[in-house]
Amino acid sequence: MKLYHVSYVPVQEFVPRVPECRAEGEDTITPRICFTPQIESCINAKPSGMFPIIQSAHMRIPISIYVYEIESEDYDHDELLTPPEVKRLLHCKDAIVNQEYCLLCSPKYLKSVRKEVIGYEADWYENTPWLNRLVAVESNSKWSYFWENIVDAINRKLNSRIGVDSIICDLGMEIPEKFFNKYILYLNEKMKVSPL
Repeated sequence: MKLYHVSYVPVQEFVPRVPECRAEGEDTITPRICFTPQIESCINAKPSGMFPIIQSAHMRIPISIYVYEIESEDYDHDELLTPPEVKRLLHCKDAIVNQEYCLLCSPKYLKSVRKEVIGYEADWYENTPWLNRLVAVESNSKWSYFWENIVDAINRKLNSRIGVDSIICDLGMEIPEKFFNKYILYLNEKMKVSPL
């Protein structure tokens, strides 16, 4: 079975780690990489859920996702935890609903693709927007690279590790406004595009 991991930034090195953002009570010791059988479930399982996608659509800011794929058959039972095991052993409350698998080793074989989100269908589940269907296409759009370059520059300037999803979800965060505006002007001239 194909399993997916989704990130809003390219993953430089795929190694198991304890997630920085975890649900209350979730395991804080076991290094792991989370995968699900559907891309939509990967997004629903993220701490920010589908809010970055809703916000980017509302603000007309392109957002890309990086999709990584493995085959479950390539791993022994002690290397890949099933959703019931993830819930029981790692205390991940949404493991069953999102069908979360946890890989306890680095991937043996990994396919990857960059996609730009162009649409979605959603419902509400327990007072939270729930992604039912994602429409994304393989893309090398200069618009989405534009935002990724801004986030990369901010991370270098602030010595941080925030993602495009964080910027889009909370544009009011403490980013030096002069730096942000100056960088947008620089990219505008360099790429001859405007994000707005």
